[in-house]
Amino acid sequence: MHECLRRPAVLFKIFHLVFQEPLLGPKTVAALAATCQRFRNPALDILWWTLPALAPLVMCLPMDAWHLTDKRTMSLRRPTTLEDWARCRIYGRRIVRLGFCPQPRQQVYPRIDGTILNALALNRVLDFPILQEFCGDLVPTWFMGMFLVPTLRSLELGIPSDDQKFIFVTLLDSLRTRCPDLQVLRLTCNRPPSRSACRCVDTSSVFPRLLADLKHLEVFYPAHTILPSGALRILAASSTLRVLLSDNDAEDFLPELPPEHPGFPRLQYLTIRTKELGKCSELLKRMDAGGLQGVRITLACYPTALEFYAFFMVLAERCSAHVFSALCIVEDKRRLRSIEEPNLWDSDDHLITPDTIQPLLVLKNIQWFTICVTCACDFNDASIEQMTGAWPKMRQFHLGSDVGWGVGLGVSMDTLITIARAWSMLEALYVCVNADTTRSSVGRPGNGFCCETLVALYVGTSRLNMKAAETAAFLTDLFPNLSGIFAIDNQQYWTEVQDLLYCMQVVRIQERAWIAGHEYGRDQPSSVTCDR
Repeated sequence: MHECLRRPAVLFKIFHLVFQEPLLGPKTVAALAATCQRFRNPALDILWWTLPALAPLVMCLPMDAWHLTDKRTMSLRRPTTLEDWARCRIYGRRIVRLGFCPQPRQQVYPRIDGTILNALALNRVLDFPILQEFCGDLVPTWFMGMFLVPTLRSLELGIPSDDQKFIFVTLLDSLRTRCPDLQVLRLTCNRPPSRSACRCVDTSSVFPRLLADLKHLEVFYPAHTILPSGALRILAASSTLRVLLSDNDAEDFLPELPPEHPGFPRLQYLTIRTKELGKCSELLKRMDAGGLQGVRITLACYPTALEFYAFFMVLAERCSAHVFSALCIVEDKRRLRSIEEPNLWDSDDHLITPDTIQPLLVLKNIQWFTICVTCACDFNDASIEQMTGAWPKMRQFHLGSDVGWGVGLGVSMDTLITIARAWSMLEALYVCVNADTTRSSVGRPGNGFCCETLVALYVGTSRLNMKAAETAAFLTDLFPNLSGIFAIDNQQYWTEVQDLLYCMQVVRIQERAWIAGHEYGRDQPSSVTCDR
């Protein structure tokens, strides 16, 4: 055996690469574990490093101890002993990540019923001494205690129903002592906000105590939870917090920022809500925004174009042009239902133009750009070309409301050529195309330029005078891997275009292969060409 293979770290890396093979990776690593004693531990560590559910671990019980019901639920056939759980205990001590899929493909695992959970809770037969990441959706709230170990670094908890809300708050409070080195804490909720435990229970004392004791917290996501002022004060002064996804209003943070120095000294990503966009500007002015990489704002108001312009000015002044990369502004439709909507589509005060976003052009590193608000957008080919020149790394671009830019507003098909040429890493695009401004020929619109990464195109209310086959030919020449077109209006037309995409893509592949072969043969010496 080569000397390198005697080093466990080298074997671990090799087996990890083998495991990533989508079809035979896990089986190959399992075979390696049975090959020799030297391979056994590194291979088993890889196999059990990440586990998507508890079921694979419980399946290590003797076959006569458990069975699957008709509902794909695991249940015990008989009472178990400590000896029955011996293999489960050995493998459980190797688990580092629990509740996450180790490979891209998804696999459905059976659920675990109460008989197994009760056996685990009563006998304490399992422990997880090196567990670092845990997704709490796997088990009920009352059963999570055995996974809250000192080594835990990342925890995702689902906010339970009302009957378990007090258990949940007690569980949160226990994190201070059980998981003192926690770095990532996510609270998720799949139910309406009014039913979440954090809205039904007084957490004014729990969160300040918890956040004060978690000295290493870097990522905090309290879904559907309005944090009390004491918690906001601690977060604003934190020297470790990098990501904050908050449901609080921007105005809530202003009184809690430290007066003597800027708040959030290490913050990189911020998600907040606001009833007044100007409060977001004030917040940016009073925080250390030099390292800020992304901002997501959910609006409960209808800002004017001047208010957007003022916010963009502050954003450009406070953030680093080479660091800031993501801007997302969307609307809270649920909250806006209670606000009387002005006539936004015909209002000049709410018309977003190239002048509105002009301050953002200095932020050269923008890669994710979304402004999805209810108002008209008046952009032309020249203004889009200006943005493509300012933001060469764009990956996702969404400009305007989901229902379009307004009557008669849009860019020409030529703009798609500009986009394909400039944004080679673009993955998703939302623009409105106006049929009256279509000038491009449909022959070879890309002129050799294409964006291979774009897979989703959102066209809103775009209407074209071109035939569906011509449009499909045009799009596949620019975006050879385009797989989805999404429209609000004229859906029959765009569905026909969508249906033609695959056939056109096959044609384009053949065209490019022929051109590549032709150019290769033309450039080679005659002897080589004859051999071919």
